[in-house]
Amino acid sequence: MTDERRKRLATMGQRFQGKPLGRPPGERQRERHSIYMDSEQWELVNDFCKDVITSLYLQDGTEIRKFDVHEEIFAFAADHREEILARLRTRRSGT
Repeated sequence: MTDERRKRLATMGQRFQGKPLGRPPGERQRERHSIYMDSEQWELVNDFCKDVITSLYLQDGTEIRKFDVHEEIFAFAADHREEILARLRTRRSGT
């Protein structure tokens, strides 16, 4: 490594000394998470979100965002755990 490059890297590293990395734990209400799912299913979910957002806004002016719909979907799924388990068992068994 050349001396010039070492100096540049050292200077860049000094910018971050003494600064905390990220936000302190507990301050985050939402975080970005990745999930892997079938592309066509994800398109259906996104179309559903757009439809819900538009419908609520047109019906009574309620403004929500995509993450609101996603959170509600996951909350609904948690409330219907047994039904979802039964559907997954049926899907896997092919009956």
